[in-house]
Amino acid sequence: MRFCEVCFNVAEAQRCRVCLDPRRDDHAICVVEEPKDVIAIERTREFRGRYHVLGGAISPIDGIGPGDIRVRELLARLGDGAVTEVI
Repeated sequence: MRFCEVCFNVAEAQRCRVCLDPRRDDHAICVVEEPKDVIAIERTREFRGRYHVLGGAISPIDGIGPGDIRVRELLARLGDGAVTEVI
């Protein structure tokens, strides 16, 4: 097991099953805290877009800032303008 090179969800290969699915909507990204959140949303079978797993939450009390989670990677994914909706 490893993290997907695109969305940082858990994966068996370089990319997770969501990132490999060509039927997914590339224009919508759902930002979640942990991979378990992806599983919970997938169980609803309502969201057909892509995901971005931050790997934690900002917590100034615990000394966790934006540089400690995958915010830079999210901004890089949004940089090309293909994504029109961030949830």
